[in-house]
Amino acid sequence: MAAPSRLTLIAGSISASVLVVMGAMCRQGRLFSSRVTPNHLTLLTRRVKSRKYSVIWRLRASLSRICVIVAVMATKNLNKGFCMRAFLFTFLLCIVVTPAFAGSAYDRVMKTQSINCGYGEWKPWVYKNLETGKMEGVIVGLVEELARTLTLKTEWPEETGWANLPEALRSGKIDVACSTMWRDPIRGKQVAFTKPLFYMGMHAYMRKGDKRFTGKIEELNDPAVRVVAQDGDYTYDFAKRVLPKAILVTLPMTASEADKMLNVTTGKADVMFYENVGVEDFNKNNKDQLERILFKEPLAVFANSLAVNITDSALKEMLDTAIEYMKDTGKTEALTAQFMEDHPNSIILPKKDW
Repeated sequence: MAAPSRLTLIAGSISASVLVVMGAMCRQGRLFSSRVTPNHLTLLTRRVKSRKYSVIWRLRASLSRICVIVAVMATKNLNKGFCMRAFLFTFLLCIVVTPAFAGSAYDRVMKTQSINCGYGEWKPWVYKNLETGKMEGVIVGLVEELARTLTLKTEWPEETGWANLPEALRSGKIDVACSTMWRDPIRGKQVAFTKPLFYMGMHAYMRKGDKRFTGKIEELNDPAVRVVAQDGDYTYDFAKRVLPKAILVTLPMTASEADKMLNVTTGKADVMFYENVGVEDFNKNNKDQLERILFKEPLAVFANSLAVNITDSALKEMLDTAIEYMKDTGKTEALTAQFMEDHPNSIILPKKDW
């Protein structure tokens, strides 16, 4: 068989190059490989399944997979006629399909006119009502009003889980972590935080009736005291920094706040750190087993912010503008008034700039 001509080689190389460029677009600007391999098909399929695409988007996704197959065949079958036809077919298909995948979370939100919300369940702040199937909680109300302010809709497809939120943002599975997060440097290495929706105090809790703790920090900083904290969470950093003498009971990132509370009520730990409303909700179902250690003020005060992928500055800027607008026009205050009446000292609202 004759060696492939220079034109054939050029066409084959361009076909492979188009494939790599399309791969970069599918990964929102990140090349998933410098080589053309069957793994591209798997990655592309996962990308499609990670989001609820419209019929048009799914069609484009299917065409893009054909594009991948043709490009691979073109590079492996350096036959002049086939390679030239494959190149033209690949090039035209890529023009059609790449808009379905290119762009950031901001681009997706603008295209769909909807914010795809990820969340970790956090009663009574944000949770799904199992009877109605609807999302409820004061944070849900704030996020949905924020979306209306931007003339957007919200989607809450399924609970992401707290530990999975950063990866869900990176992969594009969700656009925004809508259950809010405590804004701390550890999380700030993985996600970008918006301006605060509100602030919240962190308190210390013990088993009800424990007489050892009267509201002095040195009582906690003792080798006989076991403090439960979550790896990668601010509570872990706080315990290591402020209570170096105490025994640290470390839970994995996948643990829930209920796991922390159960560690205290079952005697595996003596002290935990949390916000007061979550403990109130826990005590309703557990016979008031936890009691707040009465310090003069919260051990720390955190900003509760939405989070986006750390590279999504345009989406963050848009959300920041809406959050400031809601604060300045009194919408945030109105939406949280009933919650604050039901749960005194639970929320600290941001001060207006004027």
